[in-house]
Amino acid sequence: MRATKMYAEKPRAKASFESPLSEFVVGSASKLVSCLLEAEVKEFVAELSNLKDQNGKPRVVRNGYLPERKVRTPLGRIPVKIPRVRDRLKSNSNDRIKFNSKLICPYQRRLAVVENLVSRYLTEFVSGDWAEATATVLGNRISLTAPDICNKIVGADQIVGESMKDLSIKTFRYVWVDRIPYHDEVNDSPTSLVVAIGETTLGEKDLLLVFTDSGSGRGLYSRVLNRLSELGLESEPPLVLSDSCWGL
Repeated sequence: MRATKMYAEKPRAKASFESPLSEFVVGSASKLVSCLLEAEVKEFVAELSNLKDQNGKPRVVRNGYLPERKVRTPLGRIPVKIPRVRDRLKSNSNDRIKFNSKLICPYQRRLAVVENLVSRYLTEFVSGDWAEATATVLGNRISLTAPDICNKIVGADQIVGESMKDLSIKTFRYVWVDRIPYHDEVNDSPTSLVVAIGETTLGEKDLLLVFTDSGSGRGLYSRVLNRLSELGLESEPPLVLSDSCWGL
């Protein structure tokens, strides 16, 4: 497989949060949190299924969603829609049962974006460890809540999708390659996470490749091409390199 080597223009001040990598991280985190919220509200309604209203029907039922809001996280502002339930029992409003998510606080304090957390999130995301990935997005305060909810996620395979399994069935307009430096606490040495994200002809962002690169970065361009070829990428999309990959 051949590809045309391209260099992106030098990014503006906020380029790291306007790149395909940032777009993918925010989008995948939003899908992950949405799946967890669905599992959480489903369990909430199921636990109250024995309660009936005046007509003998289930008292607590699903009732759409609250307006979309953007939750502040270390990875950026994540759009989410919190599910809403309806209490059919005719009673004082103070006695009505309401759904309060344990994952999303009513008010989320401002959090600084930490670059190292992006590499941590992607590593846990690719491995399918939803509890740890969620803890990275929403904070360690939900570490005791998320594991139980993660076991009840429906369609968890759709969070990652098929993009990393077989690349021969898709065509990409370009492949964005980014390199995220971080400190390897196990080996106590600097390293980096290399990420390749492809944009399809429909404008969708697919995660194609994630691997650790502990070398100087020389030959990285060729290694990315070889790995994409091994995954079945048959087309010849241009590789667009982030500023962190210049000269590699």
